Amino acid sequence: MVPVAIAGVESGWTPWILRVNSSKRIKVEAEGIKRIAPNVFKCTTREKCEALALILVRKGLRNIDLGMFQFNYYHQKKKDFSFSIYDAFDLRRAYRRACRIVATNFKVQGRTANAVALYHSSKPWRNYKYAVRFWKIYLKLKGEK
Repeated sequence: MVPVAIAGVESGWTPWILRVNSSKRIKVEAEGIKRIAPNVFKCTTREKCEALALILVRKGLRNIDLGMFQFNYYHQKKKDFSFSIYDAFDLRRAYRRACRIVATNFKVQGRTANAVALYHSSKPWRNYKYAVRFWKIYLKLKGEK
């Protein structure tokens, strides 16, 4: 249930989504790819998102959040060289990766809001709003208010 709630916070459960973390506006014009925020792109298919991500990485961009769980390409590659763009857009592999991240955070922090917020950032000052959004979604999924 925790990874499902995280996907809700990260992408609103949108599987084919990509966010470029840059103040510079990224130009993307391709069929099947729609800009939904300044540097956020929603794709009509998994393949379109994978192709876009590959193009952006080839152009030197690394700070990119990928897929429903919004895995940051740079940080995931730094931690695990086997991570690929395809992992982020394959829903089963992405779900398993999110579960591993959460399990690791629980081992380090205990089953706490901090452990969940670590999914978002290792910087505590960034995590309060994230934790609040997570708990709202998590409780709603559990049928609580």
